[in-house]
Amino acid sequence: MTNNHDAETGNHAGWAERRFQALIESAADVIIILDASGRLTYGSPSVLGVLGYQPTSYLGVDVFDFIHPDDAARVRQSFARALGTPGIHARIEFRIRHADGSWHDVESATNVLFHEPSVRGTVVNIRDISDRKRAEREIDDLLIREQSARAEVEAALRTQEEILSVLSHDLATPLTAILMGVQFLQRCITRGAQLEPRIVGETLTALGTAGVRMTAMVAELRDLAKLRQGRQLELERQTTDLVVLAHQVIDELQQTAPHHQLMMDASVPSLMGEWDASRLERVIFNLLANAIKYSPEGGAIVTNVDHLQDGGRAWARLKVRDQGLGIPVDDLPHVFKQFHRGTNVEGRLPGTGIGLFGVQQIVEQHGGTVAVASEEGRGTTVTLCLPLM
Repeated sequence: MTNNHDAETGNHAGWAERRFQALIESAADVIIILDASGRLTYGSPSVLGVLGYQPTSYLGVDVFDFIHPDDAARVRQSFARALGTPGIHARIEFRIRHADGSWHDVESATNVLFHEPSVRGTVVNIRDISDRKRAEREIDDLLIREQSARAEVEAALRTQEEILSVLSHDLATPLTAILMGVQFLQRCITRGAQLEPRIVGETLTALGTAGVRMTAMVAELRDLAKLRQGRQLELERQTTDLVVLAHQVIDELQQTAPHHQLMMDASVPSLMGEWDASRLERVIFNLLANAIKYSPEGGAIVTNVDHLQDGGRAWARLKVRDQGLGIPVDDLPHVFKQFHRGTNVEGRLPGTGIGLFGVQQIVEQHGGTVAVASEEGRGTTVTLCLPLM
């Protein structure tokens, strides 16, 4: 009886082992068996189709030779926990090297079966999940792009609101001057008051100045719209004196900036060039207006005008120097980007971040250059050079 029972037990064990072998060899996933030291003792035929290796080519090799270095420590910890408790099922995702050298994302399920006489090792089921992980990464990238695009749209809307707010304020100043001047003249006419020619002249001059400023602001907006569309400005070049132009802008702005001393330092009486006078006037106006705005405590703002020879060419050079807030060093590389504002003034002083962008575009279309030197807390100097006749 004992012999028959032993024979039956042996037959059953042999049948179970053959069934186990058949299941492993027909599995679509890679199935490997590791000994207690982590070396490969068996690999299913599917390892060729999934990872490109011959099933017998890596027997006796340490499995961690195939695992991505960045994942190895994590996988070792998972295997160590599994080895400490026979029968436990441990699942983990990691990257494994394909025979062609590429890294594949896989998911493994580990089952320690040292107590099974037919196996005597750790059975690891490895499933290639590269397609799934690729899809997940694509979805993550898409979500990131969507979030980035949403953030850009929200930032653009905020910028648009800020620009409209600043522009409405800036346009209101000359518009108010025009309305007040017109109302003053209307009241005088209605009452039959006799106005001195001097008063009439001053009123009309103020109206004209305000109208010119509004026209310039509207023109600047048109230019900005063209530049944002990647279009070149159509320059109306004419013989223009840079010294005279700078004086005109300084005289105009000094009337609106009583706490600042706008000074002119010209080493020559005139500097003539073929330039677009109206746009160049806006450039100088922007530079001086920025110097005033970012010097909230007042102080001197000096405009230097001179000429120099460089590279065999004659250049007109204009510098605007203030002693104001200055620009943080991290912001200096971005000062000419549209809508960019210094981190030390954003939310503190009004502005759109489009002034220097427009300045650079106009100067460069004239064949010139513009540069900014600044130190936070110690002021800013903007230097532009324009080719002379």
